[in-house]
Amino acid sequence: MTADSRIENPRMRVLQLLRQKGPLAKIQIAGELAISPALAGLICKEFLQMGVVTVAGTGESAGGRRPTLLQLNELSNVVVGCDLGVTHVTSVLTNLHGRVIERCRIETDPRDDSGTTLRHIQESIQDVISRAGLPTASILGIGLSVPGLIDLPVGVSVLAPNLPNWKNIPIVRLVKESFGIPVSIINDAWALALGEHWFGAGRGHQDLVAVNIGHGIGAGIILDGRLYSRGIGGCGEIGHVTVNENGPRCPCGSNGCLELMASGPAISARAIQAISSAVPTSLETLSGGHPLKVNARMVAEAADRGDDVATAILADAGRYVGIAVAMVVNLLSPEMVILGGGVARSGAAFFDVVCATVERRAYTTIVNKPEIVLSELEDDASVLGAVALVLERAFRSPDSLFHASA
Repeated sequence: MTADSRIENPRMRVLQLLRQKGPLAKIQIAGELAISPALAGLICKEFLQMGVVTVAGTGESAGGRRPTLLQLNELSNVVVGCDLGVTHVTSVLTNLHGRVIERCRIETDPRDDSGTTLRHIQESIQDVISRAGLPTASILGIGLSVPGLIDLPVGVSVLAPNLPNWKNIPIVRLVKESFGIPVSIINDAWALALGEHWFGAGRGHQDLVAVNIGHGIGAGIILDGRLYSRGIGGCGEIGHVTVNENGPRCPCGSNGCLELMASGPAISARAIQAISSAVPTSLETLSGGHPLKVNARMVAEAADRGDDVATAILADAGRYVGIAVAMVVNLLSPEMVILGGGVARSGAAFFDVVCATVERRAYTTIVNKPEIVLSELEDDASVLGAVALVLERAFRSPDSLFHASA
């Protein structure tokens, strides 16, 4: 069944509303979306016939017949999301609400050759599909979250700085050839923003910026409820904003890039330097006497125990992140800023300094002070963002739901 193009947009909005607030009666849907009850009824009838919507029971009567409540049919379709990280690949299979049904995580080595990395991606996707035991026709699509630069029009992962052997990989084509399922691709920081917007801390917010702070640093931007990407890739590279002109030289050619001053490896390097300088700190003990094994998580643990050196390292990192975020706030004045990734969860020594720096340096906070929060989805933010990417495209063209479940 092909709907009249004039009601495509209301159809998408009905699906979004049922996902966010269902179960609802048809009259409630009409009121929420400011459409006529007749149009709401027509759309709901179509979705019931498609099997995308099911009856959830009856609601309270307002004086007449009790209204029928409708909800998304969670298992009419499923989605696969896959996130390529620096040290692991994670795949999930979810329902239309983003609830994880199956999960697979494979540990990886950033020095792996591209063939090995691709095999891990394919194995993790195959694992969740196989264990779910559902027909391929029920899978709406596969969403891929990958770090670094992406050429969106051709589906090529161009460069991932923390994966030295991963360059110019036509990953969309290769994964589609492996599974025969539509494949979409998104940068991992954009995925964090989209995941939090759909399922996490950003629900209900139309304008937000999410900053992913881990092995690298990147940002995703949601404007007017949509991911900002310009359709070509390259947006949100906040990790290569200069925050210290006298800082170390970055491989990108600039000096003092945020990624060199506040990422996980940058924090580790500062800690190793402190230990080597014989500064009194508990970090060497936490490393088991192996200073070169100190990582950002150990620094956060030491700071939480009151270690002054670790606290100062995290405060410096927080200040640099705050400088960059303040620039973004001045440019976009978002409702919310979400901090995700492992470094973001380093505790008050880091987070409080980010917030204080933004408040001090962002001029636009005089009229709009954005809420700064931690990622609600934590390690699942990017992989669920890959899921959201598929759902967003499916909900924009609801016929895909019908064809996939046929």
